[in-house]
Amino acid sequence: MNQLAVRASNASSEAGFLQESIRAAYNLSGAVEEDHVHLAQLEDYTYNTTVLIERILNSANDNITRTSAYLTTERNNLRTLSVAVTNGDLYSKSLANRPFSNVAAFGGAPLVAVDSEDSMNASPLVQSAPLSGPRALVKIKFDRPDVNYEQALYIAVSEALQRYPDARFALVAVHPTEGNAAKVAIESTRARRNAERVLRSLTQIGLPADRVDLSYSKNPEARFNEVHLYVR
Repeated sequence: MNQLAVRASNASSEAGFLQESIRAAYNLSGAVEEDHVHLAQLEDYTYNTTVLIERILNSANDNITRTSAYLTTERNNLRTLSVAVTNGDLYSKSLANRPFSNVAAFGGAPLVAVDSEDSMNASPLVQSAPLSGPRALVKIKFDRPDVNYEQALYIAVSEALQRYPDARFALVAVHPTEGNAAKVAIESTRARRNAERVLRSLTQIGLPADRVDLSYSKNPEARFNEVHLYVR
């Protein structure tokens, strides 16, 4: 299709040059009336050919645009499917392919808590929280290495985007403060790595990284490293 578009563009340029040459031929001296009749016929034929070429060029460009958009959408879906296969979960389409329409802002977001006790069956709870409130959209407790949070994370973010398509997200790495300074520093580093891991999961399911803000915090009440996701 790209080659066809290039050839059509070249043909359009050549047809435009021919039209200019035909119009210039009218001013040549020594021509008879029959010559002008033939020039007029040739000009009409060239104009009709130019219209046809432009139609082919527009059609080729439209097909290229549609094909590119389709391939981009399916690549995002395949990326999400790859994450789902790796994690053994069933996701829907990529979040990057969600249509962005003008809808009213919703007053709350589903709260999802993910920890080792319920990591396999995490689902949105009934409670809701305001967009700018202190309650997190998702809380992931990293009390073991293999916390399965991707399914719950996808469900929560998908629901949030359905209700508020233009939402931004804040990803906060929370670490406990118990122990000496060295232990606190180690836990802080682990919390940041967990937050980066969650950020990679968000981008893999189709959420643009520029819509997620990273920050870090300490919580004296926390027993384990946690990652909180807020809707802004």
